[in-house]
Amino acid sequence: MENRGDFFEYDEEYIRKRIAKFNANDIYDPDLLENMADFCMNEEDYDKAAEILAVAVRLYPYHAGLLANYGFALLQQEKENMFDADYKKGYRYIYKAYQLQPNDAEILHKLGYAYILCGDSKTGIDFLHQSIKQDKEYIENYLLLALIYKDDLKYHKAIEYLEQLIEISEDVSSDYVSMLAECLKRTKQFKKRLKTYKAELQQNPYNIKKWYLLALLYDTSGYYLDALYAYNFVITLNEKHTEAHISIANIYIRLEAYNKAIEHLKTAFETDKTHYEVSYSLAECYTYMGAYQKARESYLETTKLKPDYHEAWFGLGVCAEFYQNYDMAVVYFQKAFAIQPHDSDYMLALANTKYRAGYIKDAYQTYKEGIKKFPESVSMWLDFSACLYEQKEFEEAVNTLKKAIQENDDEASLYYRLAAYLYSMIQPQEANKYFLLGLENDFDKHTEVFEVFPQLRFYAPLLQLIQNFENKNTE
Repeated sequence: MENRGDFFEYDEEYIRKRIAKFNANDIYDPDLLENMADFCMNEEDYDKAAEILAVAVRLYPYHAGLLANYGFALLQQEKENMFDADYKKGYRYIYKAYQLQPNDAEILHKLGYAYILCGDSKTGIDFLHQSIKQDKEYIENYLLLALIYKDDLKYHKAIEYLEQLIEISEDVSSDYVSMLAECLKRTKQFKKRLKTYKAELQQNPYNIKKWYLLALLYDTSGYYLDALYAYNFVITLNEKHTEAHISIANIYIRLEAYNKAIEHLKTAFETDKTHYEVSYSLAECYTYMGAYQKARESYLETTKLKPDYHEAWFGLGVCAEFYQNYDMAVVYFQKAFAIQPHDSDYMLALANTKYRAGYIKDAYQTYKEGIKKFPESVSMWLDFSACLYEQKEFEEAVNTLKKAIQENDDEASLYYRLAAYLYSMIQPQEANKYFLLGLENDFDKHTEVFEVFPQLRFYAPLLQLIQNFENKNTE
């Protein structure tokens, strides 16, 4: 086996390569197997983790850590089966690990989790408390206990464990604070707890962690001005507090103050140039401002930092479209869709851009694949019909919308668009039928026909139809 003296420095590239070349017939060091599996579980790739750990427990049947991790991976796999999940196999491996090492905090935690999944919450909670006795800093216990009590509507207990979790955590997670804020509000303690935190800060005004907690509580509750004050105090105490700068930027983005958001995002990115989400947020701000060249640079930076970040590839497509570089836009949208093939917006953007680029047949094919894969995407049907109509394939445009209505019979926009086409084709009786169906579905959307064909604003029979419908429904 290849010698890796520096392995425990966690060489991510090396781990990825070993996982990619994993062979169940090879012999591996148990520590390497454990680290490979841990990497997969951190990526939430439980199938690969289970594959690696199945080999691990075969090679090392009395290695408690491997047994517990294999059991945990099996539990996570079974969770995807919802009501048909069978957690017994995963439980058995974790229990065997517990028999080998009954005082290990991580194994006790995993066993408690297994019992909870199996429906025995009381025993599960007992094991979580045993885990805490062994290691008070093992934060997963506090989070799981908080989640259990929150789901059981025991909010006071959930608050107790969430506050302990935040206290021992190195960083304050916005997810934890959001949960804490919800529990405090449900128990009507939110304002009281804010007063407590502020009183503590008066006693110790240099407690960065407490200031950041206070800021997050304000932020998650929509008190943005108070949140900004607290965040700014955090960066006064530590100007390189990346998360505070990001949080401030997010508030300014909500307020559409993009220049101010960019200032803080730049500071955050200077502090941590590996933070691809910051680079992406910068690109989005530039896009909102119409600064597409700067947006493009930041999107490209994001793809360098995280090549599979599909949102950034999509953003590059949007920038290319702005400059009417449709061929490049097609490439970028294809990349985004290849990474995230379940996003109908990506496929729609790809089809629309192919059409704008003049690849009519290719665009038609993409639209057809799109409506087959995403029949619920009203925009896909509407845009395809618009292309057909523009190409003077009027009957095909009408038939496409009729099929769309069969798939989405409660979507008024389809009826109005179909009516608009039929009016333009001088088929008023059928047009009236679909227009009335649109009115019955959603009256407020009827102005969409005027957006498609502005001349219909002056078509007296249609205006009379609308007036009659309004009169009938106000009697």
